[in-house]
Amino acid sequence: VELGYERRQPEITQSGLRRLIPLAREQGYAQWLAMAVALAGWIHATKGDYEAACADIREGTKTWDGIGNLLMRPFLLGMLADACIRASRGQEALRVSDDALAFIATKGEVLWEPELHRLRGDAWLLIPNGRSEAESSYTRAIEVARGQGAKLVELRASTSLARLWVEQDRHAAAYDLLAPIYDWFTEGFDTPDVKEAKALLAEARLRM
Repeated sequence: VELGYERRQPEITQSGLRRLIPLAREQGYAQWLAMAVALAGWIHATKGDYEAACADIREGTKTWDGIGNLLMRPFLLGMLADACIRASRGQEALRVSDDALAFIATKGEVLWEPELHRLRGDAWLLIPNGRSEAESSYTRAIEVARGQGAKLVELRASTSLARLWVEQDRHAAAYDLLAPIYDWFTEGFDTPDVKEAKALLAEARLRM
């Protein structure tokens, strides 16, 4: 189910929830019901219903924590940061992403670290004079993603940094950053991340 979130395709998540929720209720899997509530909240966020989104993600995360399962907590906090960013709540998104990164530093579970750095960069862009911090966060996201071999997250973070550079008229630097990771992909060209990277490369090339 979370694959839809990772690929930023809410329709996949929605389809998975239709199967997950009845099964979790039938089997008494409280933790997966909590995850379903949080994922449903993220779907609300993609539709612009930010209040419902944040409320559902917080509820799901609180229930998840109450069960005592720390596994995937950074993932849940990342969803909340994402929803806050979509709602233009930069300071809140920054607090949530920093909390998640602090949890990772203490408990491990580094799988979600690069995406959290990327979200932190997005949060900084919503804060006055935050562009330098945003660039540092995107750069860190790329470094960690490369270290993990996480190509999709590296592409997403590289697109974020390249977009910032295009806005600063650093078109050649943006192209040189994004082209190698984009060229690595041989499939998935219908996914939002790959589409956005392709469009940004075309824009950078045109303006070089």
